[in-house]
Amino acid sequence: MSNRKKTNEPRTPDLTKSQKQFFEFFSKLGEVKKKRPGILFKTQNAEHLILFKNVTYLGHPHPFFKKRIQIPGTWKVHMSSPKTIILGVYTQTKQKEDELIVVYANADFVNKKANNSSAHIYTSDLKKADSEGYFSKVDKKNNFVQVFKKNEFVKFIKNLSKDTNKTLTLNDQKEWYQNFSDKFYQKNIKTNPKKVCMDYAKTILNKNWNGKTAYNEMVKANYRNMLQAEWPGFYNEFLFEKFIKRESHDKTVSVHSKDTELDLDLTFLKNTEKVFLGDLKTHTTATGAIITNDQNVIDKAVKKYGKVWFFVVEHDTEKDIDHELIVRDHWNKLKKEKGVGNPTANYANRMKNNVTIKNVLILEITTDNHRYLSDFQRGMLNSNGTPRAPKYKINKKDIEHFVYYRLKGD
Repeated sequence: MSNRKKTNEPRTPDLTKSQKQFFEFFSKLGEVKKKRPGILFKTQNAEHLILFKNVTYLGHPHPFFKKRIQIPGTWKVHMSSPKTIILGVYTQTKQKEDELIVVYANADFVNKKANNSSAHIYTSDLKKADSEGYFSKVDKKNNFVQVFKKNEFVKFIKNLSKDTNKTLTLNDQKEWYQNFSDKFYQKNIKTNPKKVCMDYAKTILNKNWNGKTAYNEMVKANYRNMLQAEWPGFYNEFLFEKFIKRESHDKTVSVHSKDTELDLDLTFLKNTEKVFLGDLKTHTTATGAIITNDQNVIDKAVKKYGKVWFFVVEHDTEKDIDHELIVRDHWNKLKKEKGVGNPTANYANRMKNNVTIKNVLILEITTDNHRYLSDFQRGMLNSNGTPRAPKYKINKKDIEHFVYYRLKGD
């Protein structure tokens, strides 16, 4: 699959609504009246000024998968109020009432200097919301974005109206939006792998992991991968397994794949018709692309289960060679004591002394975004002359096609 083409989707013009059609659209969702520059949406508890635009393609030379609303300068004074909601409406078809509503946090855009700034959304995000009813994520610029089907949007605005005393500032509003998202995914947590991963991510974000301490913890627990050289990845796996067991999430996520033919460590929703596979990855922020698994494995897993998840932990790294090789020497000492492998001095330049967790992501590979994967190790040989199995990598410039969840640290 090395010749995958990253072509744009067919450039069919996006459907748009007139001001009259927008008013009719919102009238079906609740009590509204016109109030420039938007509409006033009334609930039993409060009124909210809704500022709205069509979600459309940015235009040439931008890729077609990147949509946006334009935020005019005339909105700025209104956006400073937490009772104002800025959103875009994406009209999928003329015949069906299947619009999607994209809500942006005012705090992310109110201080933009440009007279006309853009708030973006990817087609992959819209598709997720269309299939699941709701989708949220933090984008690469740290903007919080939510996408709703209409019935979920009505629930959202009614709940927001009940909590106006909790949203007195724009930062309060953004925090409320994020809490709403957490509560949405909290529902049916026993069958919601995203929420399990989100909760684990919050336990490790901004934490500093020391190599010596990590080795000691894994040795004390007699962990099966306790003395691997690349300890951050195995320590992350160790902590994730402990979390799953402690919180009784083993039916939602297990760290041993039920599909022995496919080398992927995670099984989500095992023993259900929605079962799918994934893998844990740790990744240094200083490096570029995220390396995944063998192409053959991913292709088979996507074909069989519809998707593959990579639960990625990104960290800043301090090398052990800058810390007098404390971790390397401790690792060798433990190997000798446990009779595991042979002590070696050869890992001095690669051993990590400590890492700090900066970002946690869920990357989802499907048939829709498969084209944005890139080749890694294609045509390379092993030391014995045999061909290496080519892997896929996800380049930084393409990562937004795959982001299903992102938690950013300090």
